Amino acid sequence: MTVRGICMIFLALAGTAVGLLAGRSALALLSLAVLLWMMAEWAWFHWNILTNVLTLTATRHINNRSDDSLVVFAGRTLRVELSVESPHGRIRPWTRLRDVLPDLLALVDGDPEKTVVESAQQIIVSYACRARAAGLAHLPGVRVRVQDANGFFEAERFVPCSQTLRLLPTFDSSISPVAGIKRLNGLPQHGIHRVDRAGMGSELLEIREYVPGDPPKSIAWKVSARRDRLMTREYESEVPIRTTIFVEDTDRTRRRYWGDRPCDFAAKAAASLVQTALSAGDPAGLVLYSEDGVKRLPPAWGDRMLYRVLERLAETCRLQPGDLRWSPRLQQHAFNVCREHYPHLLDTRVNQVPFSIFPLLPWNRTIHRTRFQLAGVVGEVYGLTTAECVRLVFDDQAMGHWLSRLLSDTGRPFEFASERIPGELFGSAMTPETSHQLGRALRQSVSQAKDNEHYIVVCDLLETFPTEALRPAIQLARARHHRVGVICMLPPARSLSGNGDEPPTSESLLHEAWHIELHERRRRLTQEIRSSGADIAFADQDRPLSLVMADLHLAHSGRAMAGGFR
Repeated sequence: MTVRGICMIFLALAGTAVGLLAGRSALALLSLAVLLWMMAEWAWFHWNILTNVLTLTATRHINNRSDDSLVVFAGRTLRVELSVESPHGRIRPWTRLRDVLPDLLALVDGDPEKTVVESAQQIIVSYACRARAAGLAHLPGVRVRVQDANGFFEAERFVPCSQTLRLLPTFDSSISPVAGIKRLNGLPQHGIHRVDRAGMGSELLEIREYVPGDPPKSIAWKVSARRDRLMTREYESEVPIRTTIFVEDTDRTRRRYWGDRPCDFAAKAAASLVQTALSAGDPAGLVLYSEDGVKRLPPAWGDRMLYRVLERLAETCRLQPGDLRWSPRLQQHAFNVCREHYPHLLDTRVNQVPFSIFPLLPWNRTIHRTRFQLAGVVGEVYGLTTAECVRLVFDDQAMGHWLSRLLSDTGRPFEFASERIPGELFGSAMTPETSHQLGRALRQSVSQAKDNEHYIVVCDLLETFPTEALRPAIQLARARHHRVGVICMLPPARSLSGNGDEPPTSESLLHEAWHIELHERRRRLTQEIRSSGADIAFADQDRPLSLVMADLHLAHSGRAMAGGFR
């Protein structure tokens, strides 16, 4: 019942009481008539819910597909068409339909909410959305809010229409294969790389004097006629180059909002590098490292390898349940999410809270009641036993764990204020366990290498450079004629409003100090990486990945030095 309905019933009851006490029969009869009319409206409203609203069915088509599980690429526009139909009746006016979207999907065009103006058997809602980042998105269904014609009564129901979107990271296909220099080749597959070594390729390497034993078909007759001696053509050797991408899979890469997280850019960069290598005929592999261990995909060819890499990268972008502890803020955020995704499980007819005397204070009773309801929702969603549901009401650690998992599965992370360690201006630093696993993964790849290979590490090293773990591994790879590159992700740039004519303020001075510190950290990190024998390039969200790869190529070829270009 709405506020308008409560006020109308209160006025009718007051009029009835005044009419009976004051002997005003007309007022009493009129007030009783209003009460009877309100009861009839209430009965008709609930009959409409039972016959029409509870029988609604919903069908959602995403890019003309209605499968329960779809695989799409992040960053691309998704055309959604939602059809809500009443098989035994009609959808009456004053009904509002809204498709529940997770935060991972950003609205591009249209509106996922529609109000029914005229009675119809079928309502179609069309809109377009875009995935902000790779991961997993779940669309649970449609929220239906019904009102009567006078606005006295209101009810909200949920029509399930579950669909899961597996969002793969997008890649930049405009990156051109980079030339590599190799001395030996131990792989049978042939690629298209230009290598400064004689072979049976299609590109001319050089022309030299004829030596007995050279094939006659390689003689350059026109050049031999001009020089009056036999000259031989030598062609470049076409060999494949193994490429292995190292990507960090830790919680520190998933702490920002969708699209601005380090893991989002790392997934896009790794996917682009793997796709470029495979399109050039080279085998490509992926290594995911964290403090728990190393997950490896050996280098291979083909589209199947590309999709295996994309699926692994999408898993690194998914939200993982954190080790949180129950708090009123976490509970309120989880309750709001459950109102969006599981409103049918919060219905008092299904999720009943037992009566208790304690706590006595009203606000504490509200928190206790909400916690009981959330425990019932978690138990129903994850199939917990009755004893485990009761434990959630009294165990803060268990309740925090399950609420964190619930928020992770629905794609609605809990943004909590964590204590920042002094000196961490650009994010959290890499832990010693993670740096140890990175060095171990790089040494293991070098020990299993069959030829001169390319190793590209995509991570954030601005806070700290793991010298003890990473430098020996890079030097070992360089000693065996492998090429090592590091792509360091930069934090989002800080913008400052105002113009240069205004006097400096504390905010502008802090802004300038932040940029000076960022430039100094970049200079020190560049010196550390290049002194160990590897190449380094810096990337942010707005810079094309092709320019980042061009920086690595220039540094390798000697055209870019620490102080600039030469």
